[in-house]
Amino acid sequence: MVKKRTLDELRQNKEYGYKPPRPKKKSKKQNWAYSDTKVRNDIALKINGHKLPDPKLHQQVSFIKSGIRILGYAALWWSIDIAATLLILSEVVGIGEELV
Repeated sequence: MVKKRTLDELRQNKEYGYKPPRPKKKSKKQNWAYSDTKVRNDIALKINGHKLPDPKLHQQVSFIKSGIRILGYAALWWSIDIAATLLILSEVVGIGEELV
């Protein structure tokens, strides 16, 4: 005779002695050392002597630039002076975006 399990018994998550491995704690500075390679996260990535931009900061500045540009085009309904000022400001922010 087989014992019927209740719904509460079926929902239990039992591991039966198995414990999944815990992830190791990451240190702030993570140096990887191999016999032929060493990678350090605290140094900016450079290719052919050119520093690569920080993608997250570049995206944030790009969103700010786009917002200023949208406001500039919307301001055309009220004042050309305000619109021109906002559009010029968005171009200045665009130059800063490329320097990030």
